[in-house]
Amino acid sequence: MMIMMMMMMIMMMMMMMIMMMMMMMMMMMMVMMMMMMLLLLLMMMTMTMMIMMMMMMMMRRRRRRRRSRRRRSRRRRRRRRRGRRRRRRRRRRRRRRRIISQRLKPIS
Repeated sequence: MMIMMMMMMIMMMMMMMIMMMMMMMMMMMMVMMMMMMLLLLLMMMTMTMMIMMMMMMMMRRRRRRRRSRRRRSRRRRRRRRRGRRRRRRRRRRRRRRRIISQRLKPIS
């Protein structure tokens, strides 16, 4: 009887150990799955954010380029028709002199 009882006890202990191991494995698997899901979500979010930023940048660049091209073309056409090449040089020189004088005043 004692031997039988001991065997039963050992069997029960073994079963309990196996059950515990299984539970632990399940828990670990669940944790791993959760971590993987979180990582995937983070990756997806980052990817979407990057794509959105890229799209926004592209849109901004396109808008800026279009505006600049239109403005430049209009200005160039006007300048070419009127022929203000000499006046441009004079204006640039005057601006440079003014900037130099303003810089020198606080130093002296």
